[in-house]
Amino acid sequence: MQMASTPGYDLLQEGKFALAAEQFEKQINQTDRPEKVLYYYLGLAYLLAGSEEEAQLTWFLASSEDDDDEAHEAADSLDNATAPTTLLTVLETEAAYFLEAEKREESWLISQHLCALAPDRLKCHLYAIYLSVLLQRLELDQLTALKESNLLNTSNQFSSEESKLLFDIVTALGDQNYPIDADLIGFIRDTATHLPDPSVLVPDLLPLAVFNSYARHRSSLGSELGELCLDLAGNNKLLRLGVLRELAPMQQNARLYEAGISSARQAVELSETTFNKLASNHILLRGLTGAGGHWDEALATLELQKSLLRAMIPDIGSLSHYDCMRLPGTLFFLPHFEDAPASNRQLQNQTMRAFCDNIARALQTELQDTQAAVSESDQKLKIGYLSHCFRKHSVGWLARWLISHHDKENFEVHLYSVNHSLVQDSLADWYRIYADELHEMGTNAVEIAQQIKQDGIDILIDLDSITLDVSCNVMCLKPAPVQATWLGLDASGIPTIDYFIADNYVLPETAQSYYSEKIVRLPETYLAVDGFEVGVPTLSRASLDIPPDAIVYFTAQRGYKRHIDNVRLQMQILKQVPNSYLCIKGLADQDAIQDFFKTMAAEAGLCESRLRFLPLDPSESVHRANLRIADVVLDTFPYNGATTTMEVLWMEIPLVTLVGQQFAARNSYTMLKNVGIEEGIAWTPEEYIGWAVKLGQDPELRKDIAWRLRQSKQTAPLWNAKAFTKQMESAYQEMWLKYKVTHSQK
Repeated sequence: MQMASTPGYDLLQEGKFALAAEQFEKQINQTDRPEKVLYYYLGLAYLLAGSEEEAQLTWFLASSEDDDDEAHEAADSLDNATAPTTLLTVLETEAAYFLEAEKREESWLISQHLCALAPDRLKCHLYAIYLSVLLQRLELDQLTALKESNLLNTSNQFSSEESKLLFDIVTALGDQNYPIDADLIGFIRDTATHLPDPSVLVPDLLPLAVFNSYARHRSSLGSELGELCLDLAGNNKLLRLGVLRELAPMQQNARLYEAGISSARQAVELSETTFNKLASNHILLRGLTGAGGHWDEALATLELQKSLLRAMIPDIGSLSHYDCMRLPGTLFFLPHFEDAPASNRQLQNQTMRAFCDNIARALQTELQDTQAAVSESDQKLKIGYLSHCFRKHSVGWLARWLISHHDKENFEVHLYSVNHSLVQDSLADWYRIYADELHEMGTNAVEIAQQIKQDGIDILIDLDSITLDVSCNVMCLKPAPVQATWLGLDASGIPTIDYFIADNYVLPETAQSYYSEKIVRLPETYLAVDGFEVGVPTLSRASLDIPPDAIVYFTAQRGYKRHIDNVRLQMQILKQVPNSYLCIKGLADQDAIQDFFKTMAAEAGLCESRLRFLPLDPSESVHRANLRIADVVLDTFPYNGATTTMEVLWMEIPLVTLVGQQFAARNSYTMLKNVGIEEGIAWTPEEYIGWAVKLGQDPELRKDIAWRLRQSKQTAPLWNAKAFTKQMESAYQEMWLKYKVTHSQK
């Protein structure tokens, strides 16, 4: 029921609530037998003017024929009364009006009273919840009240109006990337069962699950909401496939490894097209390697992945932009399984060339046709760094030294932090303080590229390589005249990237033959830091039940890096060094990784009591302090440690590494060379075992290496970030000079 235009009603809609109340009072006093609807609107004006008690009393008087004293006494119990339909209709009508007029506070206030006036009316509860979501003030009490009302305990389907309200609630949750919790998920589960087709909620709920899992770092809740989406998808095969491909990695991130592997297997089974098989198989491979202990299946899955990649390359141009964005990640695990850079990089270069063509065709027209400013000789060279890792992340810890040492007289440094809106940690705060220009960007590649062009960046440095689709998209759009990859991972193979920054050790001399990017070799090291923060250790030999005279070998990596052949070598080392133990730490399925190592020990004829499985540490600084438990650290192969290796060397602990041909198999090699340590560098599996045994049995050699590592902090290139920065800046200047010469000839 909506009132005809009157002075009071007009003032009400204008938001002049006190004046509206005066007009309604005047109209009532001037009428012999005023209609009750006038009292309803008078009470509404009181409510919106902030006089809640007067509003309740007015509504009660309008529906009561008792004397004034009784009316006043009963007014307090109005919340439990059954309100006349006309009053509810008035309040519902005006709540809808205020919402449409973008006056959400007013609509929300009315909705709360609708619930109190009609506690048995489902529509009122849903409307109040909807308004609370819009205003980011949903309270647990609202969900509890609905659950306790028994309104959801019947098998009846919602009316079309109630169904629309639930759909609006879910849409609002998704639009606002609402911070979900278990109670909210329970509410959605309880209400969705009453919809004629619950699957209509999935397109809004699934992105909300992904956002909470990744941007808010709430993997468990994201997984729970994803599992609800799978239930709601029912028998819709295509919808289930889409949900499973998002759900599996969320479960894996939440360390629900077996659930994540199971979801990925289901996705593989449902996949029919080559691309869907490729994307689903990658997620399965991610789960198998991340968990550890699934080696045979992981090997078979990798071979299938390579076959699918080769089959996919000719058809990449026909993929949708959304599907194409997933391609870079499908290459991620190739170097984890085999040291075959020539063949694997050829496959990666072909994939990324087709990927780049697709992305550029899809997005280039959205990029404004503006030219990046070209620096004159008397201007600073503008350097941009693009990454999602300007936070507590290996890249974040390592890149900060270059950023802090840049020559501000000759270089203007811009950081483009992707998906930055919800990054909140101490290292992210450091970048906010010390960066010349920190651009906190979202995930829209065109907007990021446009900002880079607008800033007139001369050289754009990608720190993410293939680990983030958004960064790949930005680099494909070529927003800067010169583009390079550094630090984050091996080169991506994107043809719009001109250079890959390395050194003389981390890539062999023949590497240029299989890189599409021009390799720039810095004169000493491709990476340097001034040191690491070290906390107070929480581990001791006594706490691990390790004898004080025992030799402790140590390995600390994610499940991704634990190659079965490398673990077999580690078992042989233990076998040859009596009274030795292996401490194992890293993200993985603890049950699966323990079973894996115990199986490997039994295969080598070792007792599993020689193994120690360490918990994760509360912080990076404590992790570094706890490295001191080790006598010798055993590196992984074919994917070496990088940040871990630097931390080990900073803590002055001998390291044994097996050197391969690919970038990922030579990180520890270049780091050892750049601290002046040759002991522990192995070129064959036999040398890997030999060095580890020798270091385990020779305490004097270990002491000598520790002393030299301590001394290296004064002179070694690996620990001289200031000198390294100058070398990087010289490389930038050479890149820019070459660009200017080439550009001037066109």
